[in-house]
Amino acid sequence: MMLEELQEKLQLATEEQKRGNAKNAEILAQEILTHLDSFSDDINSEENNSEQSIQIHTIRARTMYLLGFCSARLSDYDKSIQYLNSSIIIAEEFNLQEIIAECYNGLGNTYSNLGDKNRSMNYYLQALEIFEKLNMLNKIALVKSNIGLIQDDLGLYDLAIENFTFSLDVYEKSQDIESLARITSYLGNLYVDISSTEKAMEYYLRSLSLSEEIGNNHSVATVLCNIGTLYNKQGSFQTALQYYNNALEIYSVLDDKAKIALIFSAIAVVYRGLGSYELAIEFIRKSLDINQQIKNKNGVANNLLNIGVIYGNLKSNDKAKEYISEALTIYEETGDILPIVHCKLQIVLVHIKLDQFEKANSLLLQLMPMVENLGIKKHIVLCYSNLGTTYSGLHNYQEAKKYFVKALYIQKNEIKTDEGIANLLISLGEVFLFEKDYKQAISYFKESLELSTKTQDKIQICKGHKYLAEVYSQLHNWKKSDFHFRQFYEIEKSLHKNEVIVSAERFDIERKAANREKELAIEKARFLERESILKNILPDSVTNRLVKGENPIADYFQSATVLFFDIVGFTALSSFIPPKQLVYLLDNIFSKADEIVESFDLEKIKTIGDGYLAVANVTTPLENHQKATALAALKLLETMKDFTVNIPSELGNTDWIKDMNDIEIRIGIHTGEVVAGIIGKNKYTYDLWGDAVNVASRMESNSEPGRIHVSDSFAKTIENNPEFSLIPRGEITVKGKGTMKTFWLEKGI
Repeated sequence: MMLEELQEKLQLATEEQKRGNAKNAEILAQEILTHLDSFSDDINSEENNSEQSIQIHTIRARTMYLLGFCSARLSDYDKSIQYLNSSIIIAEEFNLQEIIAECYNGLGNTYSNLGDKNRSMNYYLQALEIFEKLNMLNKIALVKSNIGLIQDDLGLYDLAIENFTFSLDVYEKSQDIESLARITSYLGNLYVDISSTEKAMEYYLRSLSLSEEIGNNHSVATVLCNIGTLYNKQGSFQTALQYYNNALEIYSVLDDKAKIALIFSAIAVVYRGLGSYELAIEFIRKSLDINQQIKNKNGVANNLLNIGVIYGNLKSNDKAKEYISEALTIYEETGDILPIVHCKLQIVLVHIKLDQFEKANSLLLQLMPMVENLGIKKHIVLCYSNLGTTYSGLHNYQEAKKYFVKALYIQKNEIKTDEGIANLLISLGEVFLFEKDYKQAISYFKESLELSTKTQDKIQICKGHKYLAEVYSQLHNWKKSDFHFRQFYEIEKSLHKNEVIVSAERFDIERKAANREKELAIEKARFLERESILKNILPDSVTNRLVKGENPIADYFQSATVLFFDIVGFTALSSFIPPKQLVYLLDNIFSKADEIVESFDLEKIKTIGDGYLAVANVTTPLENHQKATALAALKLLETMKDFTVNIPSELGNTDWIKDMNDIEIRIGIHTGEVVAGIIGKNKYTYDLWGDAVNVASRMESNSEPGRIHVSDSFAKTIENNPEFSLIPRGEITVKGKGTMKTFWLEKGI
């Protein structure tokens, strides 16, 4: 396979990756590496900086990068890191700065998936520095969007919006649809985090439309999952499950195990919200099995943590602590502070749920310095909020109000998002209710209800009505109490679907999960079958173009060499050889011819009866295609002289063999212009047309058994080569061409 063909295959693999078909892209990339190994054997160390060597190493580095990307997408993070580092080594040797930066960005993504945000950020910054030096605006936007993801995760929303907006502007100006689909999805996630649900949905729908436009199935599934999460946050559990179901179906076909595990975790959160804790644990365990299989430590720890949280909801204190502690151990091994803080906060929540307020308060006071040193506002808000809850539980209402107010201030004025504010307002109102300051309590409950109605947060709306019903009940305002209780009851009923709906959703999800391997196998088989069938009937380079959607395919070649041969006396042979044995004989002869033709980089075009057509310098560029064709012709003659075929006994009686002469072929060759292309819509054929084809056919038909007949124009291209001997045949009359000077081609002395 020539370098140009490898470039085409790399482009095809990249397009498969962009469509979200990581497994297909990986298969193609591995094929490229196999072909590159044959090139490497031909390159000496002295030629290390030759143009061809640089081309080969550039293709290798890019292929390694692509494999690193695909491995990460297929959740094999160790292999991803290995491929990306190998690509960097090659790229550094040949100063391929763009590839180095792409690999740094890829390593940033992989370590981000593994939960190592610090290492991830370091790689992103290295990538950004190189891309800025190269002034590659779209690549700068790519890295900035990835940095924005980490900032969003850390609650640094202003910085995240700044990076996302920069990237969005770049992609819109360059009309990069693929990147626009990605960045609009990121923006949707961010607006979910800051409780701007309308904006979030606007960005999600735009991302979904763009993803479908470019046929990126992975991106489509990601957006569906994000929309599911948005509905879950709003308390629309059944709709959330429908979106998760659709995403799961796509991820299953793509065999993205990490994402499948993520979907199972998300489904578990829905069931937890519905109070179906057994189902929630069941789906987390499905996620856990996958994360253990793919060695995703961060995923395993997160699963264990969530199981612990559910046991906390069930007030099973020992089990909750056991799972959370196991998760904490894994996080401590990775050295990532954020999840360690998160685990310790969950242990605090277990104590709060068990009304162990003094113990929870003590743990929080120990944790506060670590959280304040981190400087992540949303974690500080969580600690202050939980301190408020513990002080309230200890009946220290002044301290409780102090910490709730602190949390509320940071959320409103520093983080500047609506997320969590409604719940903080409920908590403050509850403290005033305990103090029987009904006016203040009603004020906070109403403010919470107004905000949660604006953000369409059904869970908080439900809480608002519940507490207002309670406070009006204490004031003996039965009319208002009844109104808010009825509102609470209706919303509560809509939130918690009956068990029939829950079970139906469960079985639907399990059915799709059970079909995952089957769907994946079908998808792989279809891809490989399509490639295999086309490669058996078409040249590789033409197959790649056809698979990419190029049709019609028609190419003009100014200089090509055409070879025809046929089997001498075939008509007579076919009259006495049984049909099955005749086909077997032809198959053996033509298979041997295929081997010889391919070994000299010629392309077999077709067989017609007992005739065989091949061409040089069409699908595979050859600098001296006339010489290659001459050598192939001589090898064909030599091989056929001693060629024998053993007919299997199961094909019938073979007495005819004793009356058969040796197999002989006659060959004709001409060089000149040709047109090559694909004909047919359902049954493809790659064929040749032009004067060179016609003349080569005439050379063959006017040839003699065991000889190679060539035109004058072909003879002139090899006449000074001592490997060949040209014997003048004189002038002959050629149908359609008149008188032509021709030669016999033989081996040189």
